[in-house]
Amino acid sequence: MTRIAAKPIPSPRRAVECLELVLPAPPSANNLFYNRKEGGRGKTQAYRDWIIESGWRLQQQNPGMIDGSYEIEIIVGKTNVRDIANSEKALSDLLVRHGVVIDDSLAERIVMTRSGEDHGVRIILKAWDLCDDPAASDEGHDF
Repeated sequence: MTRIAAKPIPSPRRAVECLELVLPAPPSANNLFYNRKEGGRGKTQAYRDWIIESGWRLQQQNPGMIDGSYEIEIIVGKTNVRDIANSEKALSDLLVRHGVVIDDSLAERIVMTRSGEDHGVRIILKAWDLCDDPAASDEGHDF
């Protein structure tokens, strides 16, 4: 059984304003953890395998890092037929683990869509200060 370190992998990534990654689709959020017989929760084998494979694919793309608040757009390929919202947590945790974002709590906006393309998951990250101010575009709406 391979142990996976819980701490982020330190990486001297260069700060960038935008980046794009293509990764395999993660297991559904419903299949990331299992209940241990001795109590507590553990990562499923499918989740551990995905972490390793996706980590290698991420490293091959050599992304920079978003240093601060950000917007993330997750575009799920057409071959992934499950609830697309169940992909976000595993992807965000992977980005933190590999130093692409500092902390997933810094996400100011999360957008998820399904694509007609035949890919796993495409991720587009933008530094929040480059994004349009959502308050400015909400004129006329009673939120």
